[in-house]
Amino acid sequence: MTNDANNDRSRRDADSAPEDGLAQPETPDGEQDGTRARSGWSDSEVDEQPGPRAAGYSEHAPIKGTPTPGHPTPTGRREEGPSIVARPLSGTTPRATNEPPQAPTGSGSQPTAPKPVSEGPREVVPDFRRPATPADASPNDAREDDAMTGEVPKSRDRSVEDDPDPTARPDNPFAPKVDPESARKPRFQDRRSKRKEESTTGKRAAVKQRRFGRSREATDGRAPLGARNGIALAVAGIAVVAIIALIASTALWWFTRDEDAGGATPDDPAATPGPALSANMMLTPEMAKIIDPSRTWTQTLDQAGVNDSSPGVACIGPLAADQPIPEITQLRMVSGDGNDRTAALHRADAYATNEEAQKVFEFRSAELGSCTDTSLYVEKGLDVTGIGDQALGVRLVLHDTKPEYHTVLLVRTGKVVNLLDVARASEPVDMEAQVKALGQSIDHQCRPAVGLCTEPDTSVQIGVPPAGGEQPGFLTSGDIPRVTPGAGTWRGNAPAEQVDVQDGSSCEAIDLSTIGGTGVTRKQRTYLLRNDAAAPPQFGIDQVVLTMESAEAASELVQRVNDNIASCNTRTLTSEMVKEAPLLTPGQDGVEIRGHWYIVNSKVDQAQMQKYRVGLFSAGNKFVYLRSNPTETFDFTDEAWIGVNLRAGERITQVD
Repeated sequence: MTNDANNDRSRRDADSAPEDGLAQPETPDGEQDGTRARSGWSDSEVDEQPGPRAAGYSEHAPIKGTPTPGHPTPTGRREEGPSIVARPLSGTTPRATNEPPQAPTGSGSQPTAPKPVSEGPREVVPDFRRPATPADASPNDAREDDAMTGEVPKSRDRSVEDDPDPTARPDNPFAPKVDPESARKPRFQDRRSKRKEESTTGKRAAVKQRRFGRSREATDGRAPLGARNGIALAVAGIAVVAIIALIASTALWWFTRDEDAGGATPDDPAATPGPALSANMMLTPEMAKIIDPSRTWTQTLDQAGVNDSSPGVACIGPLAADQPIPEITQLRMVSGDGNDRTAALHRADAYATNEEAQKVFEFRSAELGSCTDTSLYVEKGLDVTGIGDQALGVRLVLHDTKPEYHTVLLVRTGKVVNLLDVARASEPVDMEAQVKALGQSIDHQCRPAVGLCTEPDTSVQIGVPPAGGEQPGFLTSGDIPRVTPGAGTWRGNAPAEQVDVQDGSSCEAIDLSTIGGTGVTRKQRTYLLRNDAAAPPQFGIDQVVLTMESAEAASELVQRVNDNIASCNTRTLTSEMVKEAPLLTPGQDGVEIRGHWYIVNSKVDQAQMQKYRVGLFSAGNKFVYLRSNPTETFDFTDEAWIGVNLRAGERITQVD
């Protein structure tokens, strides 16, 4: 089928005017003579040729390190393919090292921490100076100093003054650069420092000797061992707390991830890195196994973007000119084994915003609800819940010599719109299984797309098809089934305000063009069957819609016409009612559709009878009348005619 890769939204010429016969349809806006190749995944439909038609399947950023003084911070951009619009992301990651922090070495180095010094009773004074090592330091003190610094002395009796120039030693590349001269001078003069030096004698010095194993003067400006052990313990404690917090947060995420997947709406763009859509978010053969476990599924197509030769989802055509263009499009097909041509086509489109995706969802919904200009019949609508932000489904059938069913699921999660079309000859697939299969793909998309995921419990219920069609409130071509399998397409004209059905089948005993007076709004639309050689001339359906003053007035008119048709056999000698049955179904928003359908035979002359199928019902303040002109050899089945009437009732409840 033709797709929207080049945004080609050309339309074909309007239908030519029908011949004389049944109420003549004018060429409507949006109606087209040819059948657009949108029936399933086929590009080969020929509009004007009768007969069966094959309906196959055609149609991190680089990690930013901690900047080193004098060096620029690195940046990066992710490059994408031509079909993906990239939005570069950036983040800052601290540079890690396995080496423990190194204390500065050399005579000009700063102490690693202020030294608490006792001065007087209960008084602790920080020492901001670095006293030089006295010349009378004992060898034992020197050995302790070597053990503290990790340096290997050249001789045990070597003094500090014999040491080479500290500036010749290698620098630690992660340590801050400090001027040795400024390091020797205290930044602030402590008035208590002099008293401190005078007080560290006698008994107090002996106590400190026993406590720390060496004199304060022998520490070469370093903090006492006990103080450094305290700092080390504090650092270790902080590390343990950080590790415990990391483990706790990981466990919390692990145990709540399923809850988040059931409907989380991440609003923070920083929490949704990467593109909103990629190939690894599409349906896989393993997911398709959920649809039909008895089959072996194989991936047969994986494509980024679409082109003129890409397969298309049933009833989905090119985007209209006023619709947003997707930033990313992914297409994938998986096929099942067997001879019934079972296959699944998954298309996903990512848009710039949720609002754009919502707009496209509504547009696609109308396409699926009407299937205009195709040979597919909208068999039923499906209400879908528990998956994504918005979801719906339809079951379509191509009435061919061997029917082909398409179950199409439309789901939006955030700014990504998904279409999953599963086709099979002879019988449709299970829609609930199809929802569960696509739900796994939605769970991969929902967070990058900033949308809802799949809930544990999903549901599918038969409902009204999505509102759509070129004439809202009226039947569309996808609402009327074929009469001959494999042949025929339906086309409708633009609604007219003049009603020419008049007395219908001659049993109604009313004139629909005048009933109700000037307070009634009247519209009529006619549908003709084309490309079916077996159809009689001008075979079709007339639909009349009267908008009454109230629901009671519409219901009373239905009852009046029903009584007239029921008494037709005794009132007239030219017409007879041969079959009737009630019509009752809920429409959109629960509006009740109530009426009857009939088969009536009327004499044209002494030798010829005309068969009519009639249906009439009320829905709110609307009165709807349908009439078709079959023959004894070319006619709808009763089931098909009931379906046309009920669908007309559903459509009228979708408009005000």
